[in-house]
Amino acid sequence: MEPSESRYAWRRHRIYEKHCYQWHLEMVRDAREEAEKDSSKKQRLPPETVDTSAIFVVHGMGEQRPTETAATLRSGFDDQHFDRADREFILPPPYIRDGYWGNYTDLEKTFEEEWKRFGPGQKEFFGELWQARTNSRFQVFRWGLGQLGRLVNPRVILDLGPTAWFLYLPYQVLGTGTLIVSLVKAPRLLTGFLGDVRVYVDPSGVTERAIAQRIDARVAATFMRMIGMDANFNSLDVDKWNKSSGRPVCFDRVVWVAHSLGSVISYNVLSDLFDKAETIEKNFLEKSPNNDGQIKEQYENVQLFRQRLHRFVTIGSPLDKVAYLYGNRAVSPWPGKTRASLLGDDEKPWWVNFYSVFDPVSGPLNAKFLFGTTPPANFHALSSVWPGYAHVCYWRDKTVLRYILGKTYGERVLTDKLPKPWPVWSVTLLALVFHALIFVIAALALIVALWWVAHTLEVYNHSLIDWLKCIFGWLARLIGIEIGAPE
Repeated sequence: MEPSESRYAWRRHRIYEKHCYQWHLEMVRDAREEAEKDSSKKQRLPPETVDTSAIFVVHGMGEQRPTETAATLRSGFDDQHFDRADREFILPPPYIRDGYWGNYTDLEKTFEEEWKRFGPGQKEFFGELWQARTNSRFQVFRWGLGQLGRLVNPRVILDLGPTAWFLYLPYQVLGTGTLIVSLVKAPRLLTGFLGDVRVYVDPSGVTERAIAQRIDARVAATFMRMIGMDANFNSLDVDKWNKSSGRPVCFDRVVWVAHSLGSVISYNVLSDLFDKAETIEKNFLEKSPNNDGQIKEQYENVQLFRQRLHRFVTIGSPLDKVAYLYGNRAVSPWPGKTRASLLGDDEKPWWVNFYSVFDPVSGPLNAKFLFGTTPPANFHALSSVWPGYAHVCYWRDKTVLRYILGKTYGERVLTDKLPKPWPVWSVTLLALVFHALIFVIAALALIVALWWVAHTLEVYNHSLIDWLKCIFGWLARLIGIEIGAPE
C-alpha cells in the first residue's frame, strides 16, 4: 500500500470510528430519556448495560483492515433482527473494539516508539529487513509445502489413527495445487494469508519472533485499555482511556471474541495476563501488610480484571491443531491455578468454542496440553455447508451471535442459556460426508491435472503417457466416472 493510500485508509478508519461512537452515545442518551418519561411502561432499553458492556474481537489471518471484523460482527447482529420492536427490549448496538494486529508488516506501525528513535539509516535497514521477513512468497510457499507433508508424517498417523490417512491425503492434492496456483497467479494469497500463520505459529529467527511478541503486546494493550489498565495491571489515567465522542469510557463487562488465528493469539495473550495476575497476587500476599502503593493497586486491578473479563468465545479455532503441530513454540499452557478458577464445572462455562465440521480449520478443543482435565464447552455451528467457506460464516450464525450478545448484555436482556450440543452421531455423520466430499474434489482435481499433463506431453513421451493414462483410468473408475479420450 502506498503511503498516500495508507493515510487515506487511516483517516477513513478514524471517521468511521467517530460516527460509530457518536451513534453509540446518542442511543444511550435516547434510551435514558425514554426510560425517564414513564417508568410504569416496559423499559425498552436498559441504558446501564450499554454504558458498561462491550465486545472485544480479535481477527484471524488475511489482509484485514482496522475495524473490519468489528463491523462484520455488528452487521451480523443486524441481520438477525435482535432489535425487533416486539421484544421486551429493543437492543442497542453494542460497543465493539477491534484487537487489530494485521498491519504487522508495517514496521512503523508495529514499533511506533522504536521507529521514532531510529535514524535515517536504521529506518531504511530495518524497513528492508522487515519486508524480507514478511513478504517473501517463495519462503511462504516452501513452508506451506513442508506443513502439508507433516500432516501425513508417520508420527501423526500413529497418534491420530489410520483414518488420518483418509482425512489428510486429499489435502495433499488440494493444498499443493492451491500453493502452486497462488505462487504463480496470486502471490498475495501466500503473503497476505498463509504468511500470517507462518510468522506467528512458526517464527524463524529473532526478527520474526519479535513480530509475534509485538502482536501479542498490541492485542493485550488494546484489551486492557478497555478496562482502564495497562498490560502490567497499572491504572491508566483517564485521558488514556478509550473515548466515545470525546468522553472517556471504561467497561465493567467485556466479552472477548476471537476468530481463527486470532484465537491462538488471544489464548497466548490471556495466558500471559493470567500468569502476570497470579504473580502479582502472590507477591501481594507474601509482602502483606508491608505492600507499597503500586503493588496494592496492581493487586486490586487483578481482581477487577477477573471480574470484567466476562467470557471468552473462540470461533473457527485451530488451537488444538497448532498446539499439536508446534507445541510450546506456538502456544503457552495456562497456569494450572488460574485455569481451574476460570474454567469451572458450573453450568455456565467461562470459555465457549464454536466449530463446524465443514470448516477444516476449526474443531472441538480438547487437548490436555492446553486445558488439562477441563476443556472449554464445544458447540457445533451449522452456518454453512460449503467446504472451507464455513470458516468465515460464523458471523451470520444466529446461535453464535445470540450467545455473544447475551453474554454482553446479560440475562436481563437475553436469556443466558448455552446452546444445545449436537448428538455425537450427527456430528460424526456430517464429518464423514464432508471428508468424502473433499476426497471426491481432490480426486477430480488430480484427474484433471494428470489428463492435462498427459495431453501436453503426448508428443514427447508415449510411454509416460501410457503410464499416466493408466493412473487416470484407475482414479476415474474409483469414483465411478467416464471421461472421453483427449482430442
